[in-house]
Amino acid sequence: MNDRTPFVCVPYLPLHKAYKIGPWLLVPASMYSGEWLDTTYKERAEQLLNHFVWVNGETIKDIPIIISAENGADGVVPTEAEGRALQLAIDIGSIDQAMSFTGDKSQRIVTTDSTELQIWPLSADGFVAYPTGLMMRTTHGGWNVKRDDWYVPCPLDVYRPIMGTTLDDRLATAVYETVLKGDIDEANITERRIGIALGWWSKAWRNSVSVSWEDRIVLLKTGFEALLHDSSSYTAAKRLKLLFESAAAQSEEDITGLLWVPGETESRLHPFATTEPKFAGVLVTDLVHWFLSFAATRNKIIHDGAAKSLVYDEEGSAYNGYYVFTAERLMREALKIQLELLGHKGLWKTGLARTMGNIKQTGAKFHDI
Repeated sequence: MNDRTPFVCVPYLPLHKAYKIGPWLLVPASMYSGEWLDTTYKERAEQLLNHFVWVNGETIKDIPIIISAENGADGVVPTEAEGRALQLAIDIGSIDQAMSFTGDKSQRIVTTDSTELQIWPLSADGFVAYPTGLMMRTTHGGWNVKRDDWYVPCPLDVYRPIMGTTLDDRLATAVYETVLKGDIDEANITERRIGIALGWWSKAWRNSVSVSWEDRIVLLKTGFEALLHDSSSYTAAKRLKLLFESAAAQSEEDITGLLWVPGETESRLHPFATTEPKFAGVLVTDLVHWFLSFAATRNKIIHDGAAKSLVYDEEGSAYNGYYVFTAERLMREALKIQLELLGHKGLWKTGLARTMGNIKQTGAKFHDI
């Protein structure tokens, strides 16, 4: 191995199987039995992984590593553009899978603190130096992976789920390819918007209390502006409605299981009907009504410093609840619907629904999938 050969891992994502994301493999270290750059690189990487601990001091087991699906652990890591695409792919691939799971989501949920990639430079003599921060860059060094008198502590914001998490690799691969396509060529406007929107969504999923609920509303509304290519609330709301309707019209099967449902009618009075004369008597769909109310709450936060309520509550609406949680789910679903329009079919389904569909189609047993 060369001096300071890079090594990539995702220390705080408790996976129990391997997933292929584009040309990369995300695999728990103990499950990988393929090729390594050389024996020294393998030894140093395994020694490094033994230094990661949870908050309670317990050594983290089965840390997922990122390697080439074709060439194995050859010491080649993603480029900056590939790394960004891979990061966003792992973010949404794991969080969407957990949030789509039926039952108690808290047992499986992770935040984007858990999905963060780490690139460690390893040297043949065992010394490592790891840079952190952006505005104030700090390099932590002087450690040697062959010694046992140091450890890498888990950040306090990382939530450790009770059960092992899973990842929707089909969604993750679609996101990886789409975001990378947008980075490679500025002409790929839709793909670039998806990458930008995902970046805002990902930030809203950080666990830190320093990001308030109001902050998350602002982040998610900005993400919608990027995805829908418009900052006008009314225009963006109509574009969001059209996005779902277009996908439903082009899909080869009925789209179900989303917050938005086909056939929403303009049956709800415009939320600004009593305050703005131009909207008096104007009827909108449930989706548009929620989005306009969400946008108005964001504007209250930005312009007035606070909003009266961060909860949407309209009789009979599927969008009722805290704005943050409805917005993050709606953005995930809108992103998957946009991917549907780009040719990535069926991503709006949950992982479980796709598994059951495969069982029905192939006649396989559930334990075979």
